[in-house]
Amino acid sequence: MERLGRGQWYYRNLLLLGSLLSAGNVVDYFITHTEKLVVIYLLPRWDTRKNFVEIYEYGELKKRYELFSPKIIFFQYPVFFFQYVKTLFSCFHKNEHFFVITYHPLLFFFKSIIRHFRSYDMVFWIADYFPKPNFFLKLYQGCIPFFHRRNTYNIYLTDRINKVMNKGVAKNSYTSRTIMWGVKAPKTYKKVLPKDSITLFYHGVIRDEHGIELLLDLPKNDRKIKLKILGRCDDVLYKKYTEIIKNSKITDRVYLPNRYVSLQELEKEAKGCLAAAVLYKVSKNNFTFYADPGKVKTYAQLGLPIIVTKGSEVGEYIQKYKAGEIIERDLGSLTKAVYAIADNYQSYINGLKKFNNYFNIEKYYKRNFAFIEEKQ
Repeated sequence: MERLGRGQWYYRNLLLLGSLLSAGNVVDYFITHTEKLVVIYLLPRWDTRKNFVEIYEYGELKKRYELFSPKIIFFQYPVFFFQYVKTLFSCFHKNEHFFVITYHPLLFFFKSIIRHFRSYDMVFWIADYFPKPNFFLKLYQGCIPFFHRRNTYNIYLTDRINKVMNKGVAKNSYTSRTIMWGVKAPKTYKKVLPKDSITLFYHGVIRDEHGIELLLDLPKNDRKIKLKILGRCDDVLYKKYTEIIKNSKITDRVYLPNRYVSLQELEKEAKGCLAAAVLYKVSKNNFTFYADPGKVKTYAQLGLPIIVTKGSEVGEYIQKYKAGEIIERDLGSLTKAVYAIADNYQSYINGLKKFNNYFNIEKYYKRNFAFIEEKQ
């Protein structure tokens, strides 16, 4: 295909790997701005779908195919590594240089040998840190510093991970920097909020530690408040929450369908909601302390002010731009935050616009991924 002028095509050849279906709109951004993009989706083990590959040229999907995905953990990674190498060789020619952006240390194995046959650089996007890992996470996490020290291009999902990897000092250089999840601008911030009720929104994987019981305490104690809890949980938790809802007599004020929903449905369900909640229990001994919760950015691009518990790094930006409320993880703080937003809704929307402008993928990613653009 004839090469166009630089225009919107900032990047020439890229391969992305990870669970990138929605996090930070990373795939969407690179689809829009990469001449040839290969995306390998390595889905979480609990996902029932198979891993798959998508190949784009100038923003157009040219090919999509599934990968054989064994369920036995000891076979998963050897098989996947073989598939990665096969994809790398089949999609890129010997004489074209490309970048591989990945969070997984597995891809660094045999790199020096592979580079005899293909010209590429690795961008190591370190997105997780587990302060109290189990045996398998210790093996995984032990590889990360080894390859990090030997790699040229390293990026970190948060400054906290940046500091851990660089012995207490966050780097912000040409080749090593923090890049958090980005945000797409909402289609609209306009909402028609009912005057006789307040609806709080939650979306994402549903686990006990995500503060769902605390959320359910809201409508139990205040008949004006409703909840929309969208996402999936296991059958045991679903039974537990439905029993709480039934026994508390709040069935008419809590929507808990227990299923994944599309972006279009999320946008529809967010209409009429006042704000959204992220109620993680955050401490230095918890991996969420080092994370950039993807649901925060999802809420932001749905046009919802954000209520988040203290401790998360992204909370510093919410506080800076006044895009929501930072709270203690208790009912009193949560209730106070809900009514603070209800009483000053437009000011929080104005703050959310500033938050979204800062993390807007078109500006934020272009600025921070300049090292790839300039090397191609």
